[in-house]
Amino acid sequence: MAILKYAISLFVIFLAAGCADEPGKEIDKQKQESYQSTNQGQNSTNQNPNQNQNIPQDQTQNQGQDQNSSQDTSQSASPTYSKDIKPIIDNNCISCHGSGSQYPLDSYQKIMNGQTSCDRVSDKRYIVPSNSQESYLYKKLIRAQDICGSRMPPGSPLSQNEIDTVKKWIDAGAPE
Repeated sequence: MAILKYAISLFVIFLAAGCADEPGKEIDKQKQESYQSTNQGQNSTNQNPNQNQNIPQDQTQNQGQDQNSSQDTSQSASPTYSKDIKPIIDNNCISCHGSGSQYPLDSYQKIMNGQTSCDRVSDKRYIVPSNSQESYLYKKLIRAQDICGSRMPPGSPLSQNEIDTVKKWIDAGAPE
């Protein structure tokens, strides 16, 4: 099988070399060398997975980088209230902090304009955009020293992933 793949690769190189003789067409030496280097020294037990696709090694590496960079972009994108924070609040906080409660968290406006009555903190706002460490809501989630009352939510705390999402959202400016 390895010999057949090698023969096919040589045939592809041969065809590419034939195209170079035509006016206006040139061979990309780097691609030709890539075909040769990926197929030399290969045996049936140590095959390059890219051989099956007849794609030069340098192109498949770039394709992997492109996929990784798009994944990195989606993972590093700033959380938003509507997409990321509202579901966390709806699942963990609304039963006690609905529209009729003393400390409502049922809308973006109420969260952004809300303030605590706790006199132990210098900044009483629930959310201090771009500053999670001063945001009372975040302090309640991590049970900071200067909060009044207990950690929220009572009973079982948010997962670390949820807490990290809230922190990233606040530090990104708390976008809607």
